[in-house]
Amino acid sequence: MEGESEKPSFSAYEYAKMCSLTADAIKKVTKVLERLQKAGNHKDAMLLLQALDNLNRVNMKLQTLGRVKARRQAEKTLEKARQILGEK
Repeated sequence: MEGESEKPSFSAYEYAKMCSLTADAIKKVTKVLERLQKAGNHKDAMLLLQALDNLNRVNMKLQTLGRVKARRQAEKTLEKARQILGEK
C-alpha cells in the first residue's frame, strides 16, 4: 500500500448531510463572531473569521463533491435502466 492514497467514498446523501452540518456550524460561528465584534474583541474575532473562512471553503468543496457524486449515481442508474430496456 505504499504510495497509494485511497479517497474516501461517500454517498450523495452523506455529502448532503456533511454540508448540512457545516452550514449549521457556519451559522453558529457567525453568531459568535458578531458577538465578539460587538464586544470589541477584535483579536479573537479575526481568529474566528479565519476559521469561518475555512468552514465556508470546506462547505463549498463538499457541495461540489456531493453534486458530482449524485450525478454519477444518476448516470449509473440511467445506464442500468437502459440495459434493462435493451437500449444502448
